[in-house]
Amino acid sequence: MGEWFLMENHAVELKGTGRFTGAILNKYIAPGVSDFTDADIPDMTRHNAESGHWIDNHFLNSVFRGSFDDALGAYAAGLLRRISGAFEEHARARTTTREFLEGGRQSPSKYSSALMHWEYFLTQSWQAHELLRRVIATMSGEEDYRLFEKNDGSLTQRLYTVAGAMRHTEKAIASGQMIEDSRSPVWLTNDGIESEKDRLTYSENAEILDHLAGWADLLVDPAAMKDKAIAATGRS
Repeated sequence: MGEWFLMENHAVELKGTGRFTGAILNKYIAPGVSDFTDADIPDMTRHNAESGHWIDNHFLNSVFRGSFDDALGAYAAGLLRRISGAFEEHARARTTTREFLEGGRQSPSKYSSALMHWEYFLTQSWQAHELLRRVIATMSGEEDYRLFEKNDGSLTQRLYTVAGAMRHTEKAIASGQMIEDSRSPVWLTNDGIESEKDRLTYSENAEILDHLAGWADLLVDPAAMKDKAIAATGRS
């Protein structure tokens, strides 16, 4: 069949209970999955009462109270979509992670579903930060504004790294950068989400949402945001 096919029989690695061993789970599902037994994931669905209304309220406020100019308005609308998406995917990731843990911890499909929603959460969160950088640069006039410095260890930098590991899976495989005997570049642990280079705890993921929610609350009403800026700077 060629060098790409390996005939392996792991039947002997079934435990007496009929459950697969940790070695099998870690290789064919994700690294460390055999030790993944619990996850204290904050429930962010009730964290911000307005999180489900940001987009509608931004539309209404823009129509009846005042709007941003075209460029900033486009950045703000896109940012609000990404933030809303991050909240929605975090809720789904939390639910599907619990389903995997409570369903015997041996289901590849349940783990895949959980990891998929964490991937969507990371993607939406990082894209929100990219748009946030443009919002800040546009408002401040600092075109070279940076969210973080290279390898500074900040929460934003680690979000970039872990999200990037998910986004560039095919490159990691092709370049041999995957962990040996692994099928996934990112995996779940009792503490959070990990890649070979960085990690994000579940509480830090909640911090990411909290930070983004603060910006959503500001951007949802352009007129009120202008008033706050005038009060802060003394300039209109």
